[in-house]
Amino acid sequence: NNRCNTKTPYSAVSTQSTGSLYYIDYLASMQQLPFACQGYAGHFLLGLLDNGWRKGMTREEARELLDKCIEQLQTRFVLGAPKFAIKLVDKDGVHVIESADA
Repeated sequence: NNRCNTKTPYSAVSTQSTGSLYYIDYLASMQQLPFACQGYAGHFLLGLLDNGWRKGMTREEARELLDKCIEQLQTRFVLGAPKFAIKLVDKDGVHVIESADA
């Protein structure tokens, strides 16, 4: 199913076996990105993701980077979230991996 959900800030659409992530800002500028952050989280996490992300990461390496992001949010973000929903998006769809406690 390659339909976009217009009610979410990110949509992955691909006609290939790999997915794509696109970010659309408030001025309707669309960019394909390897990773994205929304809102104030971007101020804290984009540098970490820029340094830590690389093409071809394993799921374990991606999870380690995600754990670092959650740690940064817990340290720097004013409003602490008690849980984080972790989802994996692959060619088979969206899968809930777990909810990480903060």
